[in-house]
Amino acid sequence: MFISIQAPALTNTLAMTDAAGQSVVFNKSTALVIARKGVLGTALATDNGKAELARADVYPNPVANGDLTLELTHGQKEAATLQVFNSVGARVAEQSAVLSQGVNTLKVPVSKLRGGHYNLVIKTATTTTTRPFIKQ
Repeated sequence: MFISIQAPALTNTLAMTDAAGQSVVFNKSTALVIARKGVLGTALATDNGKAELARADVYPNPVANGDLTLELTHGQKEAATLQVFNSVGARVAEQSAVLSQGVNTLKVPVSKLRGGHYNLVIKTATTTTTRPFIKQ
């Protein structure tokens, strides 16, 4: 998620590019911009400089038992690692997968996880993508 808060100031008239690539000119008033990465288009840069997957959805969210479904679009056949991290950053699960070009649907077992907030990290040689989910 992208969040930007600009406070009122006489100098707050700078033209900026927003998260969707549109030009925005601040007008000396407070501005709050919130955007989900999922609606911003294709590949985005992450902190590590790797591109993100163009589309990666997890459902159901929240998930009660059984499997979390990961549906993603990828541009090529490539090995991937799926890692689940808990709210304090400890890795609690990991599995390998081979992604094909196009739409991929993968199952991530979560029945052994305790209830709480988690992050699913999908890593390939060319991308790193994180999707949050809740285990009930």
